[in-house]
Amino acid sequence: MRHHTVVIPHLPEAFEGFRILHLSDLHVDMYAPALQALIHRVQDARYDLCVLTGDYRARTFGTTESALAGMRQLREHLQERSMGF
Repeated sequence: MRHHTVVIPHLPEAFEGFRILHLSDLHVDMYAPALQALIHRVQDARYDLCVLTGDYRARTFGTTESALAGMRQLREHLQERSMGF
């Protein structure tokens, strides 16, 4: 996990200290131990918003069920304010 501080001039005060957890290129159906490690890491993470982007699955063809199951499993461990793109 990496932490980056971004300074934005004239940012509304409501967003001061706002923390975004960005999860990308998860490939949740590729290696179950990696998914479990990710779940372990996000459980204690402190954030205001989680954004999920990028490759959720390993393959670009075939059934998506294992990727969907992995994403459901991950989603159970994320805070309510999570968005996928």
